[in-house]
Amino acid sequence: MNFFSLPAVLASLSTILLFSISLPVIADTAPDEHHFPQPVINFLLIQNNLPEGCIHNIHEGYALIDDEESLQALSGVTEITGDFRITGLDRADLTGLECLTKIGGALFIDRNTLVNLNGLDNLSLEGRSVYIRQNDNLQDIDIFDNTKELQTLWIRHNYSLSDLRDLHTIQSLGGLVIDFNHSLTSLNGLENLTRVSGRSDAAILYIALNDNLLNLDALSNLRSVDGTLSIIRCPLLQSLDGLRNIRHLGGLYVYWNPIIENMDAFAHISSVSKDLVVSGNSSLTNINGLQNFTAVGGDLIIGNPLITSIEPLNNISSVGGDLRIVSNDSLPSLNGIQNISSVKNLSIISNPLLTSLTPLSNLTTIETTLEIANNDSLIDLQGLNNLTTTRVFEITNNDSLLSLNGLPNYTSLLGLTLTSNEALVDTNALSGIVSIDFDLHVMANDSLPSIEGLRGLTSVGRDLKLFRNNSLSNLEGLRNLTSSGNLLIENNALITNRAPLSSLTTLTGHSLVVERNEALTSLTGLENLHYVRYLAIDDNDALENLNGLSSSLSLSQFRINENDSLNDVTALQVISTLDEGLIIEDNDSLTNLNGFQNLSFLGKIVRISRNPILGTSLICNLKNQVEARDGIDGTVIIHSNLCDPECECP
Repeated sequence: MNFFSLPAVLASLSTILLFSISLPVIADTAPDEHHFPQPVINFLLIQNNLPEGCIHNIHEGYALIDDEESLQALSGVTEITGDFRITGLDRADLTGLECLTKIGGALFIDRNTLVNLNGLDNLSLEGRSVYIRQNDNLQDIDIFDNTKELQTLWIRHNYSLSDLRDLHTIQSLGGLVIDFNHSLTSLNGLENLTRVSGRSDAAILYIALNDNLLNLDALSNLRSVDGTLSIIRCPLLQSLDGLRNIRHLGGLYVYWNPIIENMDAFAHISSVSKDLVVSGNSSLTNINGLQNFTAVGGDLIIGNPLITSIEPLNNISSVGGDLRIVSNDSLPSLNGIQNISSVKNLSIISNPLLTSLTPLSNLTTIETTLEIANNDSLIDLQGLNNLTTTRVFEITNNDSLLSLNGLPNYTSLLGLTLTSNEALVDTNALSGIVSIDFDLHVMANDSLPSIEGLRGLTSVGRDLKLFRNNSLSNLEGLRNLTSSGNLLIENNALITNRAPLSSLTTLTGHSLVVERNEALTSLTGLENLHYVRYLAIDDNDALENLNGLSSSLSLSQFRINENDSLNDVTALQVISTLDEGLIIEDNDSLTNLNGFQNLSFLGKIVRISRNPILGTSLICNLKNQVEARDGIDGTVIIHSNLCDPECECP
């Protein structure tokens, strides 16, 4: 009995390459098809499943088409075992790839001039990931025939794509992104999509920046999104009603959609494991559709200019992330969040009609930061009294805030910021604070007469900055301060002296800046501060001398600039070395350098300039003195001082 061998079959090109020939025809020339060797039978079965005129041809691994030559090289390939990318082609379609039926990885089609995807008609995409991006001329994506499930589908930046009708067979996705498709008016084609499922970080439905999208009606059969559903910046989107049948969401973002008026589509949702964000929707008048939410696993953020109530949130008792009530121009009350007891961070920002924080009275835990900012009508902080855990207070730009009453009586904080609260006059609610691990900033509180509320403070770990508090007349509130990182006292017009700082012995950050304090006449109060790496005394118009500095002070760099009345620096006579430099500039009344007679070494930079009545000869004498001792190791700049008669050192 004669048998066909595999080499014989392969050699019969006229038979094997013609897919109209089937096993029965071959069997007519053989005694019995069951006597064919199995490899032959398997080979012929593969051939029968290929498009007409194609022979089984595998490309191993990743495949790239980025020009005509690479396209021709893959013409006739039936399977790619890895990812397949088509990019940078200047042609209308993909003719030449008709033999391709299978890929083992993801399909990427990006940055081409393609009008359609003809040529990939025979490619099976079931279970694959497909990324179609930045194809400006693409109008047709008809490559999904009979595809029911994809891992991920991205349709992004395809400006000519006007519909998604070619997706009509898809029922399940592991993730869907549709954005920047400016000709898209609807999502028609997704009517059979019922779920977006998988890992919650990947199973997202993201619809954003589609400038002409009118509705989401095609999603009416969608029941579940395991990840986050995002509807963002769709300027003509009129409603969310197409999402009304969703019963499960991982998270929800609805923001910057100017025409949407309500959230009713989400009335059947009771919780999300991730964020709930409804913000920047300029026509949204209510959030009634959120009334059945009881828990938010991530952040809860509400910020819409026309809503007048957040009471639909009153069933929420659990928030796993931040709580942010931000930029609600018409919101008079926080009623609705009274059942929340714990958050990571709390931000109440830019709610101009808000007068009270009392609905927060059940809040006991803020893991890190409390931020109250830009609430023009808020007069105190009552409602925060029951907080037992907070690490940072940031109270800024609340124009009507008179006092900090309502803040809990803590003994320590990580940080405290009081900035630009124009009406603030009372800081006594801070009287229990003993230590601040990081920064203390008290800045631009125009009406604040004192910082007596800080009287218990003994240490600041990093920067202590008092800046532009125009009514602050003294530093008595810092009388118990013994250490700080850096100390910056700047632009406080009424402060006359530093006497209350007499307990300060240590600057761990080693910088002291005293700058632009118009009424300052004395540095008394700094006498116990023995080491400062960097000392700057700048632009203090009434300061005549440096008396008050420690008699055992050690410095590395010293700067005195623009002190109009300064005429005496004898307090510096204890200074012998300035390793990092000396700068003396623009001191209109300085006539001598008495005080530097013990100076023996200068490093890095020496700049003495624009002191109009300080004689150049005196400066040169100082330069010669130091050079004759341990020397100057750095750049020396001396200019524009009084010529007496020389204008420069010889």
